[in-house]
Amino acid sequence: MKSKFTIDSYEEYLLFLYIYLANSDYSIHHVEISTIISKMEHLFPDVSDLEGLFIDVKDKFETLDVSEMDNVIKENFIKYKSRLQNPERFFNDLFDIIVSDGIIQDYEMEAFDRIKKLLSE
Repeated sequence: MKSKFTIDSYEEYLLFLYIYLANSDYSIHHVEISTIISKMEHLFPDVSDLEGLFIDVKDKFETLDVSEMDNVIKENFIKYKSRLQNPERFFNDLFDIIVSDGIIQDYEMEAFDRIKKLLSE
């Protein structure tokens, strides 16, 4: 079933995945936000308002029904996978977000494994 939720760019898709991971314990720590913004600044230096984009994607994320998450991740991976040039670095970035607040929680590792699984299907 196709989701009604829309992601309009590769940058939004990466942010969506980063937010999904950071929010896996039902809160996003300010250090995780800083780590996400830092990763995005490095990946997309030409995007002028990453904090605004982060807020926009987070707002969209919060409207999404949990039952649609997997479909959104898979549908958009198909759409943007050609832009993911270094999967190993991407997964390292995800792990950096997990450890950024100094606490590795089971929820975060489960979300990390879930992303890896969904992107390999």
